[in-house]
Amino acid sequence: MLMNGSAGMSDKIRYAFLGCTKFSERLLRCLVANGIAPEVVFTTPEVFKISYSEEPVKNYNYSSLKEICIDIGVPIVNLYDCPSNKIENYIEYIRELELDVILVMGWYFMVPAAIRNLAKKGAWGIHASLLPKYAGGAPLTWAIINGESQTGVTLFQLDAGVDTGDIIAQDIVLLVHAAKQRAAIAVNAELTLLYWHVGQRIRQEILKGERAEYGQHIIGNLSKALTAQLGRGWGNIVTGK
Repeated sequence: MLMNGSAGMSDKIRYAFLGCTKFSERLLRCLVANGIAPEVVFTTPEVFKISYSEEPVKNYNYSSLKEICIDIGVPIVNLYDCPSNKIENYIEYIRELELDVILVMGWYFMVPAAIRNLAKKGAWGIHASLLPKYAGGAPLTWAIINGESQTGVTLFQLDAGVDTGDIIAQDIVLLVHAAKQRAAIAVNAELTLLYWHVGQRIRQEILKGERAEYGQHIIGNLSKALTAQLGRGWGNIVTGK
C-alpha cells in the first residue's frame, strides 16, 4: 500500500515511524525488509511519564528500535530527549523531511493535528481490533474477556479522537482458532519434555534394576508414541540410540 507509484508521487515513500513496542519492531522490520525505510524513527524510553499516571509507567512490551535504525542508517529520536517530552518540539524538523505519511505503530501518545498535518497523507495508525469495536486500551484483552470468536486489526487515519479516524483497511483473525493452535503447540512442547524426563528416569533407574524387561517395554512404547506424534528420530531421545 505504501509503494504508491501514482502521478505526482515518487516511488520512494517518505515517512516517519512512531513506535516503542515489540509490535512496532515487527512492523518496522517488515517495512524495511520490503525496501521501505523511514526517514526518521521516534521512540520513548522503557519507563516514561504519561498524562493518566502521577508516577512513571513501564512499557513491559518495550523495544527501543535503536538496533534497526543503526543497521539501516536511519536517525532515531527519543521523545524524552527534550524537557517537555512532546513531539511538537520537532515540528520544524519533521516539516523539513517533506513526508508523505506518518506511521504510528505501537505508540502511547496522541498525535496532535500540528504534527499530523505535516505529512501529505496525514498520520496512519494500526489498532488491534475491528474498529469501531474495542477502540481504546487493551482491545485484544477485552475481545477475549467478552468471548469474541474473531477479532482483527485496523489500519486507520488518525484524527483528534481515540481510534476514531477513517478506516483504511481491516483484516480479520479467527481468535479462538488461533488461540487453540498456539495452545496445542505449547502443550505438545511440554509433553515432549515430559516424555524425555520419563524416558531418562526409566533408563537410569528401572533398566539398572530387576525390572529391566518391563522397563524396556515401556521405553519401546514411549519411542513409538514420540515417533507417531513428532516424526522419525524423536524416539531416539528415549531409547538413547
